[in-house]
Amino acid sequence: MTTKTIGCLLAAFGFTFSVSANVTFPSAGGELSLPGDWGGITPGTTEGVEINQNGNYTISKDLEIGALIVLANAPSISAAEGVKITLNAANRGNAVLGKVNKMNGLLLSGGFYYTPNVASVFPLYAHNLDNRQTGSTATLSGVSISNLYIFAAANRFNDAKTTLTDGCRIWATTLQTGTGVGSGCTLEVTGESQIFISQHFYPDGSTDNSGCNMLDVHGAGSCVTIGGSPYVGSYASNNTIRIRDCGTLNSKGILLGRNYGGHSLEFSNNATGILSTVELGIVSGQPAHSNSFIVASGSYVTTSGKVVVGAYTSNNKLVVDDAYLEVGGGVNLGSSKDVAGSCNILIVRGRNARIQLPSSQFVNTFNTSTIRFEVPENGFANIPIRTSKCNFSGDVTFEVECKKFRRAGGGDIVLVEAANSSWIDTSGGNLASRLPAMNAAQPEGCSFEIKGAQIIYHASYLPPKGMRMTIR
Repeated sequence: MTTKTIGCLLAAFGFTFSVSANVTFPSAGGELSLPGDWGGITPGTTEGVEINQNGNYTISKDLEIGALIVLANAPSISAAEGVKITLNAANRGNAVLGKVNKMNGLLLSGGFYYTPNVASVFPLYAHNLDNRQTGSTATLSGVSISNLYIFAAANRFNDAKTTLTDGCRIWATTLQTGTGVGSGCTLEVTGESQIFISQHFYPDGSTDNSGCNMLDVHGAGSCVTIGGSPYVGSYASNNTIRIRDCGTLNSKGILLGRNYGGHSLEFSNNATGILSTVELGIVSGQPAHSNSFIVASGSYVTTSGKVVVGAYTSNNKLVVDDAYLEVGGGVNLGSSKDVAGSCNILIVRGRNARIQLPSSQFVNTFNTSTIRFEVPENGFANIPIRTSKCNFSGDVTFEVECKKFRRAGGGDIVLVEAANSSWIDTSGGNLASRLPAMNAAQPEGCSFEIKGAQIIYHASYLPPKGMRMTIR
């Protein structure tokens, strides 16, 4: 006898009875919202529906239940256009749960899912840690889910992947790629799908081996919006935020390397980033080194505030590769406050590479930082770094790689331009005094010069190998 039948009998004798049990759909496939396929007894509004067999399931009309719990490893659940599924799971409870040890392709398509009590959705949730397997996958296609507490790609799994496609819409308080003790998980957002997060994004789980996770946003119209600051590296290392192929990220301050390092924020192939700040290696005393912020291949990223590369850690890098980075609040390499913020690097490469800062903002370098220019054969189309003021303090190093440019004829390359000559190396900076030593380390016929408000690199012609003549 099911708990629902017991409840009906008690109600017949005048007793009130409220249950929040789970009921199992009786067949491998069928209609979830019609009594016929349930054998005449449909689940109540607080009961969880369990699907424990593979098959094709449909929802043809509005449905109100407690939760949707998938215990089979490859079912397809499809809702008709305009159908609303209300999930009355408790506050921060589980509204949709794919609870197996290996999911071979859960497909959830169509429908508008709503959680009135701010519950959570985990398409992939490892049922048993001892028996879980790698490689689980789930796809949400054309699904809308609103009023969530957490939306997570995977929980307790390793190397799992959830894909949002065909115009999915997700509204949640918190976004996670991997949670619990899982690692190597991916949340893919594509096909004009969009995620709206009111507070934070946590890529890693809750242990130091819960890293190597990825948020992968790609395709025109695909976008993730984060209202709070993404904390990357609170518990683990080597997480990636990848925006590519015309995808968009709209976010408040991104903190790469909060407690652990090795993280990457990447924009490539005409991607767009609208950010407030980007900070790499942000907590004093933590081993959060070796983080990367990369803007490449025609992408455009703008920040309303600063970009800090290695506030308190070392070996972080900012790369602008044939793309445009517009910084509203200044660029800092290293930190004047902490000697641990050393050996950080800014790399500029590609024909259309450009870093633009507004009036009154600085490019600051500290503690053995490096600014490296990799000049293409036909040179830079724009002055690669334009700023109001520069402060090249510490033992900053300028590097220029331009062999192809020199072999194509060489010439003068304007590397940096400030607002006026007095601001190209402001008080506290010491670039001018180190120019003789820097020039002594350059190839024959090449040298740096501060001229007016510009830093110029003179690159002489370099004949190709095998074409040089010796006149006796």
